[in-house]
Amino acid sequence: MLDRLPREGTPADTLENLNLQRIETNLREIGSMMTAIGSQEAAIGDVEAVADQRGLSLRRVIASDYSYIVPQFRKDATEGALVMGRHRGSSIPNRPIAGAVVQISYQNPWYRIFWPHDKFPAFDPFQVVLSDQNGAYTVGGLPDEDSTPKPVAFAAYFTPRGDLKEVSDMPSRNAIFTRVNMIRARSGHYMMSPRFWPDAANVFDAVGNANLGSDGSERANVATLDGVVAFHVEDKVDHIKIFGEKSAIGLGNDEVDPDTGVVLNPLGDGFPITTNWGGLQPSYQGAGDLWRINESRLALLRTKDILNSSLEEMHGRVQDLYEASLASTQSLHGESLAASAMLGAQPVYENVRAMMDDLVSAVLVLLALCIPFAFALERLLIGSTMIYKQMSWFSLFFILTFMILYYTHPAFAVAQTPIIIFLGFAVVVLSSLV
Repeated sequence: MLDRLPREGTPADTLENLNLQRIETNLREIGSMMTAIGSQEAAIGDVEAVADQRGLSLRRVIASDYSYIVPQFRKDATEGALVMGRHRGSSIPNRPIAGAVVQISYQNPWYRIFWPHDKFPAFDPFQVVLSDQNGAYTVGGLPDEDSTPKPVAFAAYFTPRGDLKEVSDMPSRNAIFTRVNMIRARSGHYMMSPRFWPDAANVFDAVGNANLGSDGSERANVATLDGVVAFHVEDKVDHIKIFGEKSAIGLGNDEVDPDTGVVLNPLGDGFPITTNWGGLQPSYQGAGDLWRINESRLALLRTKDILNSSLEEMHGRVQDLYEASLASTQSLHGESLAASAMLGAQPVYENVRAMMDDLVSAVLVLLALCIPFAFALERLLIGSTMIYKQMSWFSLFFILTFMILYYTHPAFAVAQTPIIIFLGFAVVVLSSLV
């Protein structure tokens, strides 16, 4: 009912341009549904029409567990579900947006495919409404607020030219009964390499690596649907990264030292939001980025004499596949080699990361053992009878033990921020004391 005709409201919207054949077809379909209405044959004959079904208009067949969103006026102010944006320079969404398109889905679309395959043909389980001049919108027939699954919303506001200007943020997905907050955004999309069962990808701010697609993010709207990572990020974000080891990878970590060949930034510098996303090759990009981050971590482990022959062999095979894909002159052959390299790099990434996590867990255990070790050293070597000297010598021995671990244990070398390890240990100790 909300679909506009191609010529509606234009000078071509005249009587002679009516499609009488289509109108006749529609009337015939309506007549077949409403047949026998008001006739006595319906009371004695077989009832076949939809509108003739017995009990159709009885109150007991009208579902009462549906919610309706209807705006109201109170003290010259609109109350209800609103679409609100931000003024320039303000972080508070208090500007009503008129003419925003709000899509309300009855359930959260599955990220692997937009709608399940068993849905009815030509039936899309969502509604599309427009906000009025006060930013309010009216919609009905929604599941009750306490029901599951809960409906989700996505709103967009377009310029008169049809360009996307504002979109709703992530927390507004589940706030359709109250308000939908909008952000000024720039959009992009990133295709996944072919996979049978992909996971949802994450979009990060290249500066600080903040997850823009988290449920509480008010800086973007991110969704993975039908093999495409679609993202709308606020204007302040200039560069983004895309990462999901089992979906899509785009880090932009291809900058290497020309003398040594070492990757300068394994985590990547990201891509400008103005990138021609359709021109990127996801298989090549993902295989190269994932191989380079694996190589940087394995090289760090090699310097600490931590070797795993099976991982090294598989990592080398991934390198061979990736180099062969770059050297291939046939696009389809090269794409298949790059996709194979990306699939082969995924278990390497997972196992290398598990090794590094195990190192950090091991050093936390060693730090916990440093406490009784320092106390035992103080009793064995010093044996002071004064509590202040006992505490002083205990602190000295603990600091010495910690410094030895800091300079010898590989966990502090593989961690991006080694101080986090000590802070985590301190939190555990203080929590146990409480």
